[in-house]
Amino acid sequence: MGRPFLAGYSPKEIARKQDYLNRIVFPAIGDPSLPEVTPRIVLERLLRPLEAQGKLVAAGKVKSLVGMIFRYGIASGQAGRDPARDLAGALRPPRTVHRAAILDPAAPGRFLNAAAGYEGTPPVAYALRILPYVFVRPGELRNAEWAGFDLGQAV
Repeated sequence: MGRPFLAGYSPKEIARKQDYLNRIVFPAIGDPSLPEVTPRIVLERLLRPLEAQGKLVAAGKVKSLVGMIFRYGIASGQAGRDPARDLAGALRPPRTVHRAAILDPAAPGRFLNAAAGYEGTPPVAYALRILPYVFVRPGELRNAEWAGFDLGQAV
């Protein structure tokens, strides 16, 4: 089933948003017409249960998705207003977690020595050795393609 409000997103992002719709939005509010959905319904049926479970990031994403749907509904004449917009500040913000930085000057050397002695699978061993030199997140390195490397230029 097509979702015109998702036009322009990557297939992966469309699948993620569709998953939120199928798992969270539709079970909570059904499939009513857009004008029947009020800010109270969005808050009480969708967002507060997620917030109560500690899923603050998911609550924010669901609120954003509902807003996207209603903005499309307004543009296409199916809705008069966006109830998600009225909920600004209604949710607790997710707590930011700062990741530790390496502050000890000897730590990178210990990491490189440990990586050199790693005896696990070759892809992980190579990734551990490359990671400190490319300064990317582990997932970015894991999904890197050879086209992103120029071994002749060492970049």
